[in-house]
Amino acid sequence: MRTQIYPNDLTDPQWALIEPHLPVYPGGRPRKTDLRAVVNAIFYILRTGCQWRYLPNDFPPKSTVWRYFDQWRHNGTLDTIHDLLRKKVRTQEKPYSPRTTASISRRDGGNTRPGETAAKYVCGPKEKKISALDAAARVLAESGQPMNCQELIAAMAEKGYWTSPGGRTPQATLYSAIIREIAVKGANSRFRKADRGQFYRNDAV
Repeated sequence: MRTQIYPNDLTDPQWALIEPHLPVYPGGRPRKTDLRAVVNAIFYILRTGCQWRYLPNDFPPKSTVWRYFDQWRHNGTLDTIHDLLRKKVRTQEKPYSPRTTASISRRDGGNTRPGETAAKYVCGPKEKKISALDAAARVLAESGQPMNCQELIAAMAEKGYWTSPGGRTPQATLYSAIIREIAVKGANSRFRKADRGQFYRNDAV
């Protein structure tokens, strides 16, 4: 039973657009799984980038969510929903001249397995690679808590924002870059220094 509402949860109008396109197979036992909860769980994983085993307990079991996700991914259900919603959005943008070419890319998470992140399957423009400094600023903005460079590098890699080349963790390099930005930009820097080598995001920027 759901005990919490998450920001990525579908609204009733959004669910009304998706539900008719989910496959229904005749025969067999009546389905007990709430498909809306399954879709919400998939969106939660995609939005947060968490691993399957960290899926909150108020969603259906991770094995159930994974089974539906894997099935819909391979039988074309996700592609169909994506294309239909894209066409609807394009039509609303220009009702008399709907676009016939897609400006939204689809990346297939074909190698995703339970225990791995499902964020490899997303709908949207492919993000450009960002620097370690930009990734650190992004992590701090999302966390809202002070972090040291070791924690920043780990979070950057976990979220897929930035990975250290060759598997190295240049904590000293990141620390120097942050200090340099603070020194150069002053009040306009994205970072502010906290205690014991930690930094937090400068909310004024």
